[in-house]
Parts: sequence; structure tokens; C-alpha cells
Amino acid sequence: MALLDYNSESEFPFSKNEVFDALCFAIPSISGLKVASADRMIGRILVRGGVSLASWGENIPIQLIEISEKKTRIQITSTPKTGIMMGGAFDMGKNRKNIENILNATSFVLSNRHHSSSNLIHKDHQFIAPKKKLTFGKVLLYGFLGFIGIGVLSAMFGKDEVISAEKTATEQARTSIDTTPVEDNVKADPAEEVILAKLKAKARQNWPDDYSTQEYWVNEELEDYKYMKEIPAGSIKSKAQQDWPLDFSTQKYWYNQQIEAQERMK
Repeated sequence: MALLDYNSESEFPFSKNEVFDALCFAIPSISGLKVASADRMIGRILVRGGVSLASWGENIPIQLIEISEKKTRIQITSTPKTGIMMGGAFDMGKNRKNIENILNATSFVLSNRHHSSSNLIHKDHQFIAPKKKLTFGKVLLYGFLGFIGIGVLSAMFGKDEVISAEKTATEQARTSIDTTPVEDNVKADPAEEVILAKLKAKARQNWPDDYSTQEYWVNEELEDYKYMKEIPAGSIKSKAQQDWPLDFSTQKYWYNQQIEAQERMK
């Protein structure tokens, strides 16, 4: 082990495959890090850190250990690419920060994907994802699926038996729309349509044959875009938008981290 190697272990209450996918999804969103190789079978991911003011780059091997069907341990080591004589003796906390960012981002992805707060077992950091609201688009989708179900019932049992079910579905859809926040009832603006098209193009490029991941990523990014759009203009928001122009989940995560730190420094 080198002088500045930084090691950490954390446990997630998710299966090994779920944690593996979350890591591969989260790491590219962290500035300066990229996945160099990933082997699902042996549960190993190699991450590379780029050159920064703090170091000449880092190698970050990650090992996944399946403790049980729904519990996985992550072992991470971050080490400088250069030795002590080439500047590796001074990392300014970069190796520790790499591991913290990976764990926080992975916890964030798992929290959103399962619609519940992450139970990441880590003594220093824990991220709790915000609850999501029912959007107008989802209401329309649920209503559409409901009417399809009514059509199937009608074909099976006849029109008379379905009349009451149709009335009930109509009332439920009307109630859901009425209780949706006012901002979700407005039509999508042209800027949002442009962002959506760009996100779809990027998803197709990153995951050409994985349509479920494309859909999940686009929906998450679009919701985070709307979140950032509602935030008042300011220097922190502007920097987030400038550094990650089409990565709204990272914008949101970094912005919230900065606001929380700003409050603590008062």
C-alpha cells in the first residue's frame, strides 16, 4: 500500500447486480472520473481519475462482495498514479474525496431508482433522496392504461358490466389531475422540448442497446432539469450549469451540497 492510498468499505442493502449497475451509472457523472473497465462476473470496476490541481491522477479499483441476496459490500482504494518522487506524496485529500464522491453518487442513484432513502452503511456520509411528486404526464399515462384495461374487461364480460368501472376510472383520473400542482398542468415550453431531445440523443449514444436504462436516465435528468430551472439565479447555480451543461443530476447534487456547506459556514 502506498503512502497516500485511501481505503474505505461500505455496505448497501441491494443485490450485487443492482449496486454494480448503480456504480457504472453514477461514476461518469462525477467530474474527473471515468470507468476504465468493468467486469460484472467478478464484481470488479476500475476507475481512472484525471489530472487536477491536487494530483496527477488516481487509480481507483472497486471490488463488490455479495454478502447476501440483498446486501453488498463495496471495497474501494484510491491511489495516486505517480510515486512519491513524482508528486504523489501530496494529494490534498483528493483520494479521500474520490471515494466519498463515488459512495455519495451511488447512494443517490440507488435511492432514486427504488423511491426510498438509501440505507448506506457509512459512518461519515449519508444522502437521502427527495420524494417525487406525481406529474401530469404520469397521470395521463395511468389514465390511458386504465382505459386499456377497461377495453379488455369490456371484451371479456360485455359492455354492461364495465360501465361502473369506466365511471370510476374517469373520476379517479379527474381527481388525480385536480390534485396535481398547478405548474404540472401547463404545457411544456420549447426549451424543455429541446433539452428532452438532447437527453434522448445522449442516452442513445451511451446505452445504444439498453432501452430501459435510456428511459430511466432521461426521465431522471428531465426531472432534475425542472428542479434546477425553479432555483433562483445565483453564482452557485450558474457555476453548476456552466460545469455540467447537460448533466442535471450532477448540477442538482453539486448545488445542494454547496448550499448545505454554505449554511454550515455561516
